[in-house]
Amino acid sequence: MLYRIHRADNGAVYFSRSISGRFDPPLGSGSGFGTCYLGIDRLTAYVEVFGRTNPISETMIAERALTEVVISRPLLIADLTDRKLLGELGAIPEVSVGPDYDDSGRLAAELVENFFDGIRYFARHDPGFRLISLALFSSAAPALSADKPSPIPEDLIAQAEREFGLLVLPKAPLQ
Repeated sequence: MLYRIHRADNGAVYFSRSISGRFDPPLGSGSGFGTCYLGIDRLTAYVEVFGRTNPISETMIAERALTEVVISRPLLIADLTDRKLLGELGAIPEVSVGPDYDDSGRLAAELVENFFDGIRYFARHDPGFRLISLALFSSAAPALSADKPSPIPEDLIAQAEREFGLLVLPKAPLQ
């Protein structure tokens, strides 16, 4: 079970082909893959979406939904949380948490060329490096199914405020 917070008017299983996501195809690469970003738990999905926005408006929360995504078959995943990758691939944390997405996109393209379905990595917005995210490539699409989207639960919003200081501001009343 994986989790995705997404715009409520869009489907949960979406594979980005822009360069706005960390493991999207690199600009000008001609790579035909896309990337879907998920959390291994609800908190990860929340923090990855809202971690760069504080305070968060109630409108931003209302515009998004939480969806559980199920994987129906084993996938080949590069695990960037494994310490052995430093020696094996020279992988360093900047690939998953640094501000420059160029190396991340090139790594994703290389993994796609070598038949990987995705990347497991530390969530960028968790300074404690405890939250884990998955970037799944479009090759994984047939293995993914999404439950019905639901509003983001109040207990998840409260947990993110408690653990990460992410505040949701109520709408200002109209005068």
